[in-house]
Amino acid sequence: MDCLRIQEILSEAADGGPIPTDLLAEATTHAATCERCATFARGLGLLQTVTAPAASTRLVDSALASIAAERNALRTETTTAEAGPAEETPTRRPHEPGGRDLRVSWWAPRLTVFATAAVFMLAALTLSAIGYFGGFRQLAADKSGETASTAIQESADDRVLGGTSEADTATMNTPDVETPAYASVDDRVFRRVGALSVDEGLLVIVGPVAGRSQADTTAPVYAYDAGAKDGSVVVEEPDIGWVAYEPVVRRFASYRYQLRTRTPLTVPGQWPDLPAAYPTPASIDGSPTFRFFGYDELGVRVFVPVAGDERDGFSVAPGSPTDDPAAGNPNWTWWAPLP
Repeated sequence: MDCLRIQEILSEAADGGPIPTDLLAEATTHAATCERCATFARGLGLLQTVTAPAASTRLVDSALASIAAERNALRTETTTAEAGPAEETPTRRPHEPGGRDLRVSWWAPRLTVFATAAVFMLAALTLSAIGYFGGFRQLAADKSGETASTAIQESADDRVLGGTSEADTATMNTPDVETPAYASVDDRVFRRVGALSVDEGLLVIVGPVAGRSQADTTAPVYAYDAGAKDGSVVVEEPDIGWVAYEPVVRRFASYRYQLRTRTPLTVPGQWPDLPAAYPTPASIDGSPTFRFFGYDELGVRVFVPVAGDERDGFSVAPGSPTDDPAAGNPNWTWWAPLP
């Protein structure tokens, strides 16, 4: 399959068209190793995040003010004409079938109004297009050497299509991939950052950390909100003191979504998994549980429930790039709006 056909398949998938599973798998695998198709895939991801061109408020106000001024001038001229002496009815000419008044005093003000509006709208659309396509070219130039973030690797395909049982997904690991130092609070997933100093008088309890208890007791270890703007929490650890854990997040349409897990992360080596409400998809296109919805800000494909949208959350397939928040996870992952 050549690059043109690969790009046609990726484009049709981005538009939500029905693509056979084997063709989509072949296209995304090819895009992982082809620089040209990788750039094309990133472009599709960017298109999903671009809003419709819109003129600035200042430009719109200026256009409306000009139109209003022309309209007022037209009204003034009309009023003056009505107050003056009656004019003789113009002789109807053969090329004026309706007897319409085609004098300059009638059509010139109207033409000015419409021309002014057209000029302002054309300028607004031109500026928007320059900004968009300039940004697209810059993105392609800056990232031309990176691996396509939309690629789903063959190893991930094998894991998904192999029908791994849901009971095993939380403890699965992949060769040569170290599981991050995760901690879960309720179903929210955090990643260990490091020790820090905190003002204990400002701490607010967030919830118990899964699988942890205070020494020689069954009392839970709590995560606390220390006022961090990014949603990080702090946990007191033996022989260390206070340690910061940041939320594992990704961005979609300028909003932050945090990684969630059905199974509490209580021991090293566990990976977050899907909520119980969403069975593991049988195909890399997300079916029958999910449907393709678009690309996040890293250019990774996101999937939403077949009867829902992104407001409650979305899923990401395994096999994401090494710089992705879900890198190394062999499971489909679930991301919900950050509280």
